[in-house]
Amino acid sequence: MDAATSGTSSVQYHNIPEQTITALVTSPLATFQRQQRHCFGNESPGEFPLSANPSIVLHVLTTCNLDPQDLAKLEVTCSFFRQPAHFAPDYELSLSELAALDMCRMRAIFKPMTEEQRQELKQMCGGSWKLVLRFLLSGEACTRREKSQAIAGPGHSIAVTAKGSVYSFGSNNTGQLGHGTTNEESRPHIFVVQAAIGNFFTAVLSREGRVYTFSWGNESKLGHQTEVNDLEPRPLLGTLENIPVVQIAAGYCYLLALACQPSGMSVYSVGCGLGGKLGHGTRTDEKQPRLIEQFQTLNLQPVVVAAGAWHAAVVGKDGRVCTWGWGRYGCLGHGNEELESVPKVVEALSNVKATHVATGDYTTFVVSGQWRCVFIWMWGNLLVLDITLRLKMKQASKCLEARAVTSLKQVNERVVQISLTNSLYWNAHTFALTESGKLYSFGAGDKGQLASSLLQINRKANPERVEIDLARTYVNPPKPGDISYERFVRESKGILESLRRRAQIMTDGFNSCRNVVCNFTEGAMYSFPQIRLPPKAIEAAKKAGKMPDVFYCLKLLEATGISTVPGSGFGQKEGVFHLRTTILPAEEDMPPIMTSFKKFNDEFMEQYEDYRGYSRM
Repeated sequence: MDAATSGTSSVQYHNIPEQTITALVTSPLATFQRQQRHCFGNESPGEFPLSANPSIVLHVLTTCNLDPQDLAKLEVTCSFFRQPAHFAPDYELSLSELAALDMCRMRAIFKPMTEEQRQELKQMCGGSWKLVLRFLLSGEACTRREKSQAIAGPGHSIAVTAKGSVYSFGSNNTGQLGHGTTNEESRPHIFVVQAAIGNFFTAVLSREGRVYTFSWGNESKLGHQTEVNDLEPRPLLGTLENIPVVQIAAGYCYLLALACQPSGMSVYSVGCGLGGKLGHGTRTDEKQPRLIEQFQTLNLQPVVVAAGAWHAAVVGKDGRVCTWGWGRYGCLGHGNEELESVPKVVEALSNVKATHVATGDYTTFVVSGQWRCVFIWMWGNLLVLDITLRLKMKQASKCLEARAVTSLKQVNERVVQISLTNSLYWNAHTFALTESGKLYSFGAGDKGQLASSLLQINRKANPERVEIDLARTYVNPPKPGDISYERFVRESKGILESLRRRAQIMTDGFNSCRNVVCNFTEGAMYSFPQIRLPPKAIEAAKKAGKMPDVFYCLKLLEATGISTVPGSGFGQKEGVFHLRTTILPAEEDMPPIMTSFKKFNDEFMEQYEDYRGYSRM
């Protein structure tokens, strides 16, 4: 198994004692208290088997995709999972906490954080790594975190790449692009992580779960005390200062935030309350974020939020859809045009398990998981005609009930996200994001919000591919003069230098081992050390029914957790044995990896070497 392609970590994160699995089974670790058990009617006390194999248990917990709730249930059912596990360096953490921490370390957002930032996030989430893991998983589920995103605003647009880079372009009359200027841009510029667009403001979400807003001061300052337009992001103050947020959604003049708390997921709203769109049962404004309490009454755990111009929607963990705000043209999906000032479940979708929701100008899209269908209820003006790929200016009839959308089939791919304009005062435009990361835009583009320059007309009736391919942004690097060019050069140089250092560490490490030689890795991401196996090892491999290099690699995996590919798996000269391993582990992990390899190799050679007629390399 190759470390680069394996679904499990090539090197375990915690200091698991270097013993064979057989030794672990037969020799319980002294650091774990022996526990008594009775099973199958046998009253004779015996050793609790899990305590004899803590490293194996930790490996299972980490690699089997258990969610935080599963880990918490294990702690409740058995003291073994909640007592300190004594693994270095986190001696006081239980096995379930260690598993949660290791799974956090696998997330792309968590990896670059400093230890101080990680501890701060842990405290914000409630003091548990299980709660941090829930926060990270919730963000991935509701906002396509670590995947491509696209957001269509009134006059400006934002695209977020899978690597976490954010591009903003279009109208910039109040600084809503966040570039520190008020110049309009038809060419994307790099910015931050998740974003939401209101009429004349933008909100962004940091990887630590903090919300920032900028542009349009006065009554729309959204939680920070400034009166002038903000050309750069400012933190959202109030109740969300110390609560991590996993998703944000912006309406015309208000903002929704999906927060992750120890008690569960919750939704906060701030801004203009006209039409009841803040969800508190009133129509008053909120200058600071306020908890929407109705979801507790409905026994619904929110997982996705969407904010239209004057109405909002939520998808629950159970697939139910709630809407509230102005119901004009039937946009709430309740079969009427009544106003709803608190969230209300859409009964018409009771047989649909929703996975995604998008809202615009009196328009709502709901994506169904089980049938891969898109349902829509809307009004019939320009926005609707753009969505259906017909450019007619007359108003169509109202749609008070959900209907399936079939007109986006021409992209020949499953649409996984839809983002549409949420302001009445700008020409409508829409983004559709496909499963492979391709981005399509259509509708009005007079301010550059379609990410292209329009010469003869200022709108597009058919979806057109946006030049920035969100799945392949890295093949179109910034050019000299671009705002991100210097950072790109600096980061690229740093990555290449780190790869060279890692290759050198691995080459030197292999060449310091007995009976191992390795050339320096020049262009690929792999090292191919040749190993001269003793005759006794070859005989032992034959008795085990395995190729000699496979025998060696399996012993290595069992003893150290280092996953490699035996050379016999892809061809090698007869009588010569080698393996393939990647140089991609983190640079700080490379020295301990090579130390573990050298220790294993020395012990292996000592065990199987026969000095009669055999010379060592």
